[in-house]
Amino acid sequence: MSRPRFLRSPSVALLPLLVVALPGCDAFFGSGGHGDDDDDSGYSTPTYVPPGLDCRDEYVTPDPGNSGLPACVTDTISCGSTIQGTVAGGSTVFSNESGMAWEWCSGHSTGTQLAGPERVYRLDVDSSTTYVTPRLRSCEPLQLLWYQTSQACPTDHVLCSYITVDGSRDQSDDILLAGNGTIWFVVEGISGTSGNFELTVECGGT
Repeated sequence: MSRPRFLRSPSVALLPLLVVALPGCDAFFGSGGHGDDDDDSGYSTPTYVPPGLDCRDEYVTPDPGNSGLPACVTDTISCGSTIQGTVAGGSTVFSNESGMAWEWCSGHSTGTQLAGPERVYRLDVDSSTTYVTPRLRSCEPLQLLWYQTSQACPTDHVLCSYITVDGSRDQSDDILLAGNGTIWFVVEGISGTSGNFELTVECGGT
């Protein structure tokens, strides 16, 4: 709090200027004094919110490993799918620390920035599909990575790729497929960030 200011006059004693707190000031400034709305839960709405995403309430998202899926996998998806979920409550299998799966393909992230949580989705395609186009829109800065092996949740180094967009909330890419017909998409929180996202996958052939 700043010190009181004083009026100076040759014939008048120094008098402090007092600020009177009027009733009803809370209506102008809010209870926190920052002009916030009536939601004081501590959630901060991002400056940019992609259209159609709810960035205030977490989307209901299955736990990893449900329905007989591998321990890190949240769900299976198909060509043309659009899924909405939250990174919160996801697995913590993948990391870009030394010796971990993401060390060779972590893009702009280093150290423990991709330690988790993440959401992993499996996509199976037939031989007529030669490329897929994922699009990730998110409320917080997330990173989309993918790998094409038969192993669901590798903890050692894995050949993988990523979209090199730092902190983007709307990112997409075209991916040429390997011959095994399976691709794993991983939605990673950066530096522990969490939040809602929407993942859309389109497929095509030559």
